[in-house]
Formats: sequence, C-alpha cells, structure tokens
Amino acid sequence: MKMNVRHRLSASPDVAWQEIFSEAYSEAVTVHTGTSSELISETVKDGKRLRRSRVTLAKELPAAAAKVMGSKHLVYTLEERINDADHTVQWRVLVDKVSEKVKASGVFKLVAAGEGCDRIITGEVTVSVPFIGRKIEAGIAAELEKSYEATARFAQAWLTKQAQPL
Repeated sequence: MKMNVRHRLSASPDVAWQEIFSEAYSEAVTVHTGTSSELISETVKDGKRLRRSRVTLAKELPAAAAKVMGSKHLVYTLEERINDADHTVQWRVLVDKVSEKVKASGVFKLVAAGEGCDRIITGEVTVSVPFIGRKIEAGIAAELEKSYEATARFAQAWLTKQAQPL
C-alpha cells in the first residue's frame, strides 16, 4: 500500500531541517508521542549519514497485526540514509520477527514552499500474509499517516515556539 503525506511548515527547509534533527526536538517528540527510540549506530559515508535506531511504538497494534508481528507493540529497526545537503532521508523499516513478511520503505524530504516548506513523506508498506495481508497493510498505513499528522502538528508548534523572541 502506497503512502503520500504532505504538511506545510512555517520555516525554511534549512531551519526546519536543523530543528527537526536537533537533539532537543528528538527528545521532546519522543515524550510527546510516547514512542521510544534508541540509537544503534550512526556513520558517515559518501557525505550522507547512515543511522540505525530501535523504535518501539507505545500504541497497541490491532489484534490481527499483533498476531502476525508476535507482539502487542510494534518494535522495529529504522534505517535512515540522511542527506543534509538536500533535506532528504531514505528510510527503511525492519520489523522484528517478520521482516520477510512486512516491508516498509520510503522517502522523507523538506522542499521550499512559499515562505515555509513542505514536509513530504512517501512510502510503501507491503505485508505478505495470505488472506489478511492487504487489511494489515491498510491498518499500518492508516496508523503511520495518523502518526505523521500528529508529528507534523508537533513540528509546527515546535518551529513556532523556536521562532518566538526570548
């Protein structure tokens, strides 16, 4: 199932990128979403940062998805190839225990738009489980889109707060 999500942010791509990838923002969004993320590794290769993180979502999965995943909570490894120069992240999710059945990957980018920028996330979720794979894909995609909506609102509030004079 394909995903395509776009949100307008009221900051330039350079400013939004710097804030979204700051340690302070990462800590604040983790608290806000209840999602835990642990950095496994980060290296630089060919001018791009390669980062692996272990992510656990706080929200419980629907019963069908939990059965396939073998857990009530989605736990996965997030692999990111971060290109700071063009504000782009290629991402891939490796889901514990079912990486051969569940695949998710895509691109996150910031592009100039008006006086701000658009945060664009495209991707694809594929679940290879007979009979219920498409339903699980739709559920995962819907949850991801809700999550992206919530983090976009948080990012906008964060950027607005950072722009306030002290």
